[in-house]
Amino acid sequence: MKEEELIQKWRCRVRCLKHAHFDSANQFGRWNGWVGGSLIFFSAAATMVATIHIRLHLPDIYYAVLAVLGMVITVLASLQLYFRFSERAERHRATAANYARLELEIEVMSISDAAAEGKRSTQVRMLQDEWSRLTNGAPIIPKRIYRRHCGHLENGCSGNAG
Repeated sequence: MKEEELIQKWRCRVRCLKHAHFDSANQFGRWNGWVGGSLIFFSAAATMVATIHIRLHLPDIYYAVLAVLGMVITVLASLQLYFRFSERAERHRATAANYARLELEIEVMSISDAAAEGKRSTQVRMLQDEWSRLTNGAPIIPKRIYRRHCGHLENGCSGNAG
């Protein structure tokens, strides 16, 4: 494979990974919003039920409602703590930004006249090292998102990666 073909293949793959990581960041951000918002809502509802029960001495059904709300709050807080949606979203966003920077380097390299100067192979090695470094520190992309953005790579790069 010629260096130019390799560079174009890398450019396509990097673009796919960039889009997949941005999409992952958005997905985890949405999950964080839904779980966090639900947690706030149910916490407020439990406080309201407890306050009404104390002041008005309502029937014991309110104890059951309060217990269920307490369980829902505990489950939501545990999900938010265990899955760390906000942290995962930020890691994917940072990784996507790094892939965007790498994509820009590849684009600049593809239009430069480094081949004539004999520096192309050095630049290719530098890109390969940078890509390896990024990949080793990158969070895992959910399979569904990866297939949506990078599934076409099995048949070659179609140019439209997301």
